[in-house]
Amino acid sequence: MEKTRLLMDVCPNISGDRVMLFEQYLGFLLKWNRSHNLTSLNDPMEVYDKHFADSIVPAQFIPYGCRLIDIGTGAGFPGLPIKILRDDLDVTLLETTQKKVSFCAYVITELGLKGVRVVRGRGEDKELMRRLGRFDVVISRAAFKLPVYLGIGAGYLKKGGRLIAMVGATWPDELDKALPALMDNGLKIIDIQRYSLPFSKSDRALIVFERK
Repeated sequence: MEKTRLLMDVCPNISGDRVMLFEQYLGFLLKWNRSHNLTSLNDPMEVYDKHFADSIVPAQFIPYGCRLIDIGTGAGFPGLPIKILRDDLDVTLLETTQKKVSFCAYVITELGLKGVRVVRGRGEDKELMRRLGRFDVVISRAAFKLPVYLGIGAGYLKKGGRLIAMVGATWPDELDKALPALMDNGLKIIDIQRYSLPFSKSDRALIVFERK
């Protein structure tokens, strides 16, 4: 299977220029990974499947023109793929590790992306929450245990905003454990979307919360 086809399986209407940006992103990731160990994945098909395709699944749940923060972005996932796909979004990437911050900044510059920035810091930093303000959408991909993520993410979320959790096959157990945090942070579940990755067929789920 051609690796770029994996993107089309998730987003059938993706344009050729967007596909080219993902190809450039792949090249940067593989090059940096040789010396900086940004991700455990080095096979292009795996990167497309488990990083790129997985990252763009939530795009359908993100309202037009909103302000989004990706907490614990690592090498840019899911925030950078979402931004590549969605020009309309204003995206902030939050990451603690300097080498990953530097990589994200490099990709943003080299791809000529506008309306996206990377910030070094810890999600739970109260001063950082105050400085960055509130967002329409908060997202994270398995950077925290779900109860912890709900507590941190709610601190960045506007009233009526959406918090998106990207979780694996064990999500029902994770959600059960997170119910107290759900109540404590004024969140309610508005959607659960199950899906499988296009190449590996690994089971995933999106849990979409809204702040009351």
